[in-house]
Amino acid sequence: MKRPLRIYSNANISDINYALGNILIAIENNPVGNDTYFLLVKDKLTSDYNLLTEVINQEKIKSDLSDEDKSRDDSTRALYYISRGLTYSQNIKERENATLIFNIMERNTLDVVNLPYSEQTVALDSMLKDLDAPNIIDTINENFNFLTKYIDNLKKSVAEWKEAEQKAFENGRETAKPAYRLCIELRNVINDEFLVYIKAMAVANPAVYKKLEEQIRSIVDYTNKRISSRKSTTKKDM
Repeated sequence: MKRPLRIYSNANISDINYALGNILIAIENNPVGNDTYFLLVKDKLTSDYNLLTEVINQEKIKSDLSDEDKSRDDSTRALYYISRGLTYSQNIKERENATLIFNIMERNTLDVVNLPYSEQTVALDSMLKDLDAPNIIDTINENFNFLTKYIDNLKKSVAEWKEAEQKAFENGRETAKPAYRLCIELRNVINDEFLVYIKAMAVANPAVYKKLEEQIRSIVDYTNKRISSRKSTTKKDM
């Protein structure tokens, strides 16, 4: 007995993306002719697939921004605490030189890491510009050469943040629907409209639809196996 032709209700975005992408490939490889309803559903699925791909890309960009922001924050904290520690030196000259450097950090204070993204970028650019002043560079090179590594790390983190932010601006636009809502809607369209229709047409006109129905059934079965496998793994980990 054949299993019901439906994608499991606990399918996630990755599952729906996999299933829909392969269903569209199967449709292209098995043309059914001038079936008006089928073509309408196909167009809707294609549009929805493009939107889902965009949402997935947005999620990745947001994740990348979060990673780059953490790297930037960590580099800022490292430089802040190390330069502050140098101000407690027992050597008066060393303490004075360290204070000169730490004052630049202190002007921004560690609260810079809590600023909104764009404001943090401006604040760090200003701080790095001050640290690049000739007298500060000379003081660092003569007394605290090891600090150069921490300053370079911060510059690198800031540059990587700017690159990720620019990528997000160029490639991402906010969609009207959150990812989870789009996933549910797509699953319902596939299950309740497209798969129901394909199954019925495979019976009514097997010469045209049977091969396509078989390929789509294989895609759905494999998608459901992915879902079941993930569920089993989760139970083992609990």
